[in-house]
This record gives sequence, structure tokens and C-alpha cells, in this order.
Amino acid sequence: NDIVFGLWSITVGFHRLVQSFDDPAQVGVPNAFDGVRKNYRLLLDSYGWQPRQGWDHAAVEQDFRQNILSY
Repeated sequence: NDIVFGLWSITVGFHRLVQSFDDPAQVGVPNAFDGVRKNYRLLLDSYGWQPRQGWDHAAVEQDFRQNILSY
């Protein structure tokens, strides 16, 4: 539950950030999507998570959807 809450919190936080500023770069976020991915990795790394597909984002997302969300 902690991991899901952390990922959800990051997602909602970045969504609010993007909605609050015409240009998120004003607050030091030049690319919100890259920022979200970086923070996802930092959170997951803190739990010792290692992606089975390396750092290919598309492969990791597909693996996650097939093997985690399908349960």
C-alpha cells in the first residue's frame, strides 16, 4: 500500500503543478513527465525495486501492466 500511495501522490502532485502554472519551468520543472518518471524511480529505488526490463520505460510499463495490474 505504501508504494501505491507514494506513486499516486507523485502523480497527483505533478498533475496539480501542471494545472497551477502555465509553464512548470517557472518552478524548476522543465518537463513534468520526466520529473514524474524520475521521482517514480527514486521512490521505487528506495524500496530496492529493480525493473526486469532495464530502464526501457515502454518495456517496464508494459511489464507492469501485464504482471502487476493484472492481479
